This record gives sequence, C-alpha cells and structure tokens, in this order.
Amino acid sequence: MKMKRFLWVAVVGLLVGVIGGGLVKAQPPIGDVKAVAKGEAKIGENLGGFDEGGANIWTYSGTAGEVLTLQAIAENPANNTDEATRHKERLLDTVLVVYDPTNQVIAYNDDIVDAVLTNSFLRSVTLTTDGTYRIKVTNWYVESGNETGGHFELVLGSHKIPPKDVKPATKILGKLETATDVMDNVDTIIKDFDTHTVMLINPSYCTISGATFGDLKFDLKPYSGILVQVPVGSYHLKSKGDDCDLDLTTDEIDVPEATVVMVVPIDRDGTRPDNAIPFPTDKEALANS
Repeated sequence: MKMKRFLWVAVVGLLVGVIGGGLVKAQPPIGDVKAVAKGEAKIGENLGGFDEGGANIWTYSGTAGEVLTLQAIAENPANNTDEATRHKERLLDTVLVVYDPTNQVIAYNDDIVDAVLTNSFLRSVTLTTDGTYRIKVTNWYVESGNETGGHFELVLGSHKIPPKDVKPATKILGKLETATDVMDNVDTIIKDFDTHTVMLINPSYCTISGATFGDLKFDLKPYSGILVQVPVGSYHLKSKGDDCDLDLTTDEIDVPEATVVMVVPIDRDGTRPDNAIPFPTDKEALANS
C-alpha cells in the first residue's frame, strides 16, 4: 500500500543520513521554481519534483471515450502537519489538474481527504475528443510565501473501454476509521475500476445526525467515515451537527467523479469550542478540525 511504502522510504532516508554522519530529514533543493515541461506522460509511474512554488506539466495523447485515473503521490506528503513543519521538512501538498486540448480545465483535485491525506487523486476523467491533453502537478498554498515543494510520482491509468452501466443497490458497505482505511479503498477502486463506491468523511469534532446522501440516511461520529455504494449519477449531501452550528446542503456531487466527500466543510478561521471532543493524537486519524 502506498502510504506504508512512502513511510518506509522516509525511514530509509533517515537511516542513510545517520550512517553518513548527519541527520537528514529533508531532501535537497530540486531546482524547479516554475512550471517545467516533463514530456509525454506514460501509463504507470512518472517521476517528478519541484521547489516551493513550482510545477511539473506532462502531455498525454488521448482519444475520445478514454477514461483516465490519476494520482499525485508525494514522497513526503504534508498531510495534517502545520505550515512550519511543511517548510522545515519539505513536505509536499500536491494539486492535480487536467486540461483538455483547448486548454480548459476538465478535472482538478487537491487532497484525497482535505487536510488529512494531501496526495491527490482523480478517479474518472473522461476524454471527450482526440487530442493532446496536459496534466499538471503543483502545490497547494493559502498565500504567497506558503508554497511547498518536493518529489512525487504521477501515476496514470487508462481505460479504453468504459465500465458497464450497472446499477448496484444503494447501501452502506462499512466504516472508515483511519487514513489507511481510506487509502486501502482508493487502491481497490483503482484496481477494480470501481465507479460506484464513495467515501463520506466527517473529519471534525461535530457529531452528525440525520445526514442523507441520495436515499441513504446515516449518523457519523467525530473523526470517522463510512463507505457507501450508489449508482452513477448526481447527488446532494445534507447534514446537521448536534454540537456545532451546521446545516449543510452541498452542490451536486457527481459519481463516479467524486471519491471522497466531506460531510462537514472546513472552517479554516473557526475556533474549536472548549467542550469539543479532543483532537486525536493518532496520525492515522481522519481529523482536520
């Protein structure tokens, strides 16, 4: 699984630094401070990297009806660290963008789970015309001076034949308790070319009751999620918070394009109440507020 893989890489790098006489926690600068053309993207792994404020851009010769899956996987992901730690340890928060042959954005993703899993994932990007598409990986930041950089992999998959239009029963498949649970399901979605599974995440201290997603009704404890199965289509997520000021109805959420949906939006300027459930100390927790 990729999360474990990159944790292993980080540990190996640390040991090499100790053996060499110095404690190496960060990679050396890469030298890319602006968008750099990387050539034609291949199916599978494409290596990239940039300094703070940079970007890598690949081209891809696509055909009408083709469906792409894309991942941007940082060697050292930022995840739920603070800004100071991101810069000190060169932790990357990726952003993944796909442009069509007319240079219009047709797909965009920042985080798999907002401010929890900061790698990027596009599950189903349908190409509508033959031509040269562009794939950009860059970094997310709030304002100038907060950019991040680092090494990463762009993993590209292609399906020339769209999946069969099956209509599965709408149901809740199981619970999600950790970031590993989410990544395991992402891996399964990619492997099976799954177009019906969606993860609904509550990364906040709020207790959610009476939430709906299509015909599904459910409650969610703080810092938890559920895995659901729904037919391809457009949905609205509605939720209310028992112990926070929340009355949410989202815009349309399209499946299969959507993989992970936040049941509670992030208020980056909000303040946690004194009586809120404590923020989890486990780095695997589905928590960002």
